Amino acid sequence: MSNNRYLVTLDSSLQSYYELEKPVTFTGDFEIELEFSSTIVGAYALVCGPYSGEGVSGGGQYYSRFDGTSKVQLYFPQATNSSNYTIDTGVNLFDGKMHTVSYGFKDGKPFITCDGETTTSSNTYDYYTGENDFLIGRAAVGIATDFNGIISNVKFTDNSGSTPVIESY
Repeated sequence: MSNNRYLVTLDSSLQSYYELEKPVTFTGDFEIELEFSSTIVGAYALVCGPYSGEGVSGGGQYYSRFDGTSKVQLYFPQATNSSNYTIDTGVNLFDGKMHTVSYGFKDGKPFITCDGETTTSSNTYDYYTGENDFLIGRAAVGIATDFNGIISNVKFTDNSGSTPVIESY
């Protein structure tokens, strides 16, 4: 028996996505990890807050999306606006194969890992400590389109305490 949790194929034209039962709050370092597969290139949402402007001036919550064929972006709220961190993996992420991506903050610096290759920002940022009403595969208004493909094995890890707290979906 496999430990994998495969979600059904998400279809942007049907606006299919998953919504977490309760908000996730990070107070420091964290990591969000998932596996995905798609053959349709787009600026698709991975895991997004509603980007409603609630919680901070300039608004929003953490969210991630694709930016073209090989780029992954992490957006994060700051005290007066939102910032983003983008990496170009150099790999076609829409080849129909399962890829693993994780992202988050370590020591105040955003990082993105794609298929085992990690890139970390040299800049340090403040943590957003409000609630994140995460949607899996659903785009926040105006920042991306709904995901087309498979998203599976989604895992949220809060690394801010003495031991990691992990929630898997």
